[in-house]
Amino acid sequence: MAASTRVEIIEAFDASDDAQDRLCALTFAAMTTPELMRLMEREERRERRERSVRHALINQLAAQA
Repeated sequence: MAASTRVEIIEAFDASDDAQDRLCALTFAAMTTPELMRLMEREERRERRERSVRHALINQLAAQA
């Protein structure tokens, strides 16, 4: 796998920030209980994936130290 470019990384983080801002601005009253449960599952998966990015950043910092 080729190394990611600085531009790709910054663009991905910007898109992630924008998406998180949109999610934070939402209300969820229109959703049914089963829909809310599915959203909770998706949020948990998103959170686990976010931690993998954090670990990759930590590992790169350790390698460069």
